[in-house]
Amino acid sequence: MDKQSGESFVAQVGAYANPDTARQEASRLKKLGFKAYTEKAGDKVRVRVGPYAEREKAEKVRQLLEKHGLHPVVTSAK
Repeated sequence: MDKQSGESFVAQVGAYANPDTARQEASRLKKLGFKAYTEKAGDKVRVRVGPYAEREKAEKVRQLLEKHGLHPVVTSAK
């Protein structure tokens, strides 16, 4: 967690209407070695990687995910 705020960060890979698609994407990312998980948010299911205590670490993971053709964003894990 961020020492100042207690906040942690994730790289959000996507938000899917189809929960099966979200689970498949999370599974694929886990096979690639990422700490992926799903999280329900309204009528969508988010696929996230993390959490990481420091934004810098989440940014590095975002760059690695981009090398796999993804377009993640770094956000607070809240």
